[in-house]
Amino acid sequence: MSNEKSLPVTRVSLRVSAGAIALCSVVAFFFGPGALLSLFLAASVHEAGHILALLLQDCMPESLQIDAGGLLIRYRGGEGGMPGFYRAFSGPAAGLLLAAALLFSPVPILQNTARLSLVFSAGNLLPFSELDGGSMLFCLWEAVRGKTPDFRVIRIIDALVATLVLLMGIIFGPQLLFCGLWLLLQLSGKLRRD
Repeated sequence: MSNEKSLPVTRVSLRVSAGAIALCSVVAFFFGPGALLSLFLAASVHEAGHILALLLQDCMPESLQIDAGGLLIRYRGGEGGMPGFYRAFSGPAAGLLLAAALLFSPVPILQNTARLSLVFSAGNLLPFSELDGGSMLFCLWEAVRGKTPDFRVIRIIDALVATLVLLMGIIFGPQLLFCGLWLLLQLSGKLRRD
């Protein structure tokens, strides 16, 4: 008789939107296939961090949806509060570890991957509801207050963060301006759905 614990076999569906394919095509066209590979490696490690945290908390991933705005993992099980905080933080943490491991690599594509991973992880820590930082903030809110914040509070925080990033982009450069515009587009889509 074996004492080994077996994991239940589950099917995970994957959906890739036309927007994700278009975004990959634009990145490859303007920045080359090496940039696309670096982006893929950085995003894969980030998402692997989330999936590892889900599995460690006995949550089963059910589907992955990739679109131009990013990747969404739907899963079964788990709760908010501190366990949700750890699940949200695990993606940026994995990305930061990758950046630290590759930053001083002599291989240029790995250096680019490290830089992208660092920027990707830092950006995901913004307290915007569509990003890991927003999930972390709202899980902490739930852990402290015992309930999730009202959706109006979430929208106000999202609007403040998007506006702040947009203003920083006007001052500091096009990368932050692009991020601020992306956040505002995400917010406007959510406001239309509400």
